[in-house]
Amino acid sequence: MISDWSKIGTGFLLVQKYCSCLEITPKCCNDGWKLVFAGSKFNNPAESKYAPIEGECLAVVKALERAKYFVLGCQKLIVALDHKPLVKILGDRSLENINNPRLFKLKEKTLRYKFKIVHISGRKNCGADAVSRYPVAGDPTSDNNESDDYIRGIGIGSLAGIDDLTVITWE
Repeated sequence: MISDWSKIGTGFLLVQKYCSCLEITPKCCNDGWKLVFAGSKFNNPAESKYAPIEGECLAVVKALERAKYFVLGCQKLIVALDHKPLVKILGDRSLENINNPRLFKLKEKTLRYKFKIVHISGRKNCGADAVSRYPVAGDPTSDNNESDDYIRGIGIGSLAGIDDLTVITWE
């Protein structure tokens, strides 16, 4: 899973390894990882004012929550991000050593998932970066941008590549 945060929104790509490279990072080769699921969401006004480390942590939490049906129970989940200070915080740092209350709450939300966190350069994080800067889900001016708009955005994104679409109805 690759996540990113911008002042506009958060985004993530859930990718699966298909190559035989020894390096196990989501950008080891051009053809080795295939997209499984992607998502993005506009930030609310408070989230757009987060410090970069808090925003990047928020992106990881939102990505894990959005893809929970894919990643819960996964033993080999790798979370990649382009914010190096967060690798230590989300990695092996215990909750008692986190002084920032927002980071504490965000890290607490990740505890139900088992993952290895790795750093990738910002240059290799172009997919997650793009979906965080141009989110498709939610209305940035609305307070309730979680439910219907998010599902509608996923549907539009997943149907975009289908040429021959047949609708199945009760009739």
